Amino acid sequence: MRVLIPIHPGFGGTPRPDWLTGIPRLAALYLRLLEDLGLEDVTVIGNSIGGWITAEIALLQSPRVTGIVLIDAVGLDVPGHPVADFFAMTMDEVFTRTFHDPAPFLIDPATVPDAQKAIMAANGAALAGYAGTPAMADPRC
Repeated sequence: MRVLIPIHPGFGGTPRPDWLTGIPRLAALYLRLLEDLGLEDVTVIGNSIGGWITAEIALLQSPRVTGIVLIDAVGLDVPGHPVADFFAMTMDEVFTRTFHDPAPFLIDPATVPDAQKAIMAANGAALAGYAGTPAMADPRC
């Protein structure tokens, strides 16, 4: 197997073009990447926002994608189970909701270098630009 792990534009210190707004555009961009690389029989695996992107990729019904896996995906509107407002939570609250045992993942903000804080803030801004809603859910999914 060959595994590709892209970094979403705007994450990890990378730029995000102004035109790249919304999860559907990001999904279309990743499908274009599959085309440019000539990849076929692809299984797309997505976690969290990557799960939302994966669901959008599935909706596009590309013949290049033959399977999907969603892990702790946001973006899916499940009646009676609203997605928590990620943007209103602390990282500790996110980890408590994400992991059975969050203790190994809790971060003391005082120990995070300023450069890493800047990247984390930019990641959050990019995420907000893509999600377009505090609920991080799309009723079409």
